[in-house]
Amino acid sequence: RRIVDQVLAAGTSVGANVFEADEAMSRADFVKCLGIANKELNETRFWLRLIGRHAWIPPARLEPLIQECEEVRRVLGAIIARTKRVAKAR
Repeated sequence: RRIVDQVLAAGTSVGANVFEADEAMSRADFVKCLGIANKELNETRFWLRLIGRHAWIPPARLEPLIQECEEVRRVLGAIIARTKRVAKAR
């Protein structure tokens, strides 16, 4: 039950932080919110991998979720990097 709560909290926090970033007051605030979302995404990946390693859910069933987490992580990372690069150029 505790691990289910952890996955649920971290996984839903990603969306909440991305939503908050959309309403950011500055570029720095935007990057901060996306950075937090990225950290929550990494935590979600951790819990999913732990669940798979203990075979509480078959790893093959978790793989699409882990893969999607990785794809979203790359997208968030690219947005953060580009935002920082544009901010430095100004």
